[in-house]
Amino acid sequence: FLGVSFRTDDRERPGEGIFIDSVPQGFPAEKAGLRPGDVLLKVDGNKVQSQDDLFLHVGAAIAGNEITLEYRRGFGEVNTTKARLVKLQNNDPFIASQLPQSVY
Repeated sequence: FLGVSFRTDDRERPGEGIFIDSVPQGFPAEKAGLRPGDVLLKVDGNKVQSQDDLFLHVGAAIAGNEITLEYRRGFGEVNTTKARLVKLQNNDPFIASQLPQSVY
């Protein structure tokens, strides 16, 4: 878990990274120095052009591992930072064994 929320309808920069909307305090992204308004460009050298790319590259890493993030702040240069991922704690009750109905 990285700890960012992002704009899913970002038409200003199609294919040029993901615009970070918020960075909750205390999560790995905030500790790595990311801020709202930054544009996340790469995770471990892999381009991030959509939310699916972000989920794939962060999800492939293991909690506790450090990942390298490339981002742009404003119209400035590309910056690099490292973030140590954490496991997301979900305290809400849920049942993981319920499956949706089959579609024929």
